Amino acid sequence: MQGLPPHVAARRLLSWLPLVLVLVGVAVLLYPVMATQHNNDEQQRLADMYTATVNAAGPDTIAAKLASAEAYNNSLESAPILDPWLESQRPDTPSTRPTSTSSTSTPSWLASPSPPSM
Repeated sequence: MQGLPPHVAARRLLSWLPLVLVLVGVAVLLYPVMATQHNNDEQQRLADMYTATVNAAGPDTIAAKLASAEAYNNSLESAPILDPWLESQRPDTPSTRPTSTSSTSTPSWLASPSPPSM
C-alpha cells in the first residue's frame, strides 16, 4: 500500500476485517465437529485392529482366554456390590449412635428461638 494516503490504506485494511472475523468464527464453530470426526475415525481404526486380532486368533486361543477369565471370576470373593454413596451399607462404617465419653449419660438439648409471629 505504498503511495496511498494513510486514511485510504487504513480504510482498505478495515474492509477486510469483516471477512477475517467471519472466517475465524466459522473455524471456531467447525472445530468441535472436525475434532469429533477425527476421534470417531481413530476409534473405528482401533476397533478394526481389534477385530482383526480376534479373527486372527484361533478357536483354541479364544477358548483358553475364556477359561482363564472364568477361572479368575470364580476366584473372586462373592460380595454384594454396595452403593458407595450410602454409608450405612458399608461394613466398615462406624456406628452412628452417639457414644458418651463421660460417666453420666445426660442428653443434651439445643434451644432455638421461635420465629416471630405475624
